[in-house]
Amino acid sequence: TPTPSLLQSPPLPPTPTVLSGESIPFETIAHSRVGCSGNYPDSLVRIAVTVEQFMQLWTTLRSTIEDPMPSVDFARDAVIVVVEECSSDCRHNIEVKNIIRRQNEPITIYAERPMMTWDQGCEAATSISYHIVGVRQNAIPTAEAELNLIVYDVYR
Repeated sequence: TPTPSLLQSPPLPPTPTVLSGESIPFETIAHSRVGCSGNYPDSLVRIAVTVEQFMQLWTTLRSTIEDPMPSVDFARDAVIVVVEECSSDCRHNIEVKNIIRRQNEPITIYAERPMMTWDQGCEAATSISYHIVGVRQNAIPTAEAELNLIVYDVYR
């Protein structure tokens, strides 16, 4: 049998889910990184259940780049926006891995923050990363629903 190289990384385990509950299906709407030249918030997680709410979040995120806002059918879907604080580019983009709903409890969003390994280098520029996911409206009670965000640092 071949001996694995010490430089090879072992396969990553799945993101832990500490809480039991119903996993809410989601799909990626936008996943990117933008510069920190504007007045960006610290890490946050927000829900948008209307076009107006999403437009406000999108405008804040994309104020330095005029990308068109992704199309979302708000008659059917809601949007969850997860933003990582302004930091050096020693991280890959934050990524939502699981969304858990439990009766009479806040919705918990599990995300990974992949960190670059020592051999990948690191740029001096700062940026924020975000992951915007769509979920069915009936999975989210309201835009004011209480949310918990649990982020795991992962080295790749």
